[in-house]
Amino acid sequence: MRVGQSRQAQYAAIHEAIDAVPHEAAAEIHSDNGIYREKLFCDKRDITLIGESREGVRIENGDGAFHPHADGRPFGTFRSYTAFFKGGRLSAANLTIANTAGPGRIHGQGIAAAVESEQVYFSNVALLGWQD
Repeated sequence: MRVGQSRQAQYAAIHEAIDAVPHEAAAEIHSDNGIYREKLFCDKRDITLIGESREGVRIENGDGAFHPHADGRPFGTFRSYTAFFKGGRLSAANLTIANTAGPGRIHGQGIAAAVESEQVYFSNVALLGWQD
């Protein structure tokens, strides 16, 4: 599967490609360089995310712990993630996951990635968040 704006891309957003994968299937998702402003949630059994380059593929979201959630309550630290991974196997390479919330004293903590997967492998991945 390919994500991006190129003619070879089947999806414009990474979460669209993840959502298209059957839960128990293994999938490899390739992302073209670009800024992907989205909040990822992945509970699939076997996902591999491969970016074109660590500097060029940036997944970002700006939720901070103090920001209001749709239900009116603050996000809190554990809902402030840009990407949440759980499930079986996760492999990610050549990309950046960033939380752009801003300084913690103003916005609260902002988690780049929350990971609860059984097996995890990151290679050439930058995680940029707002922790204390």
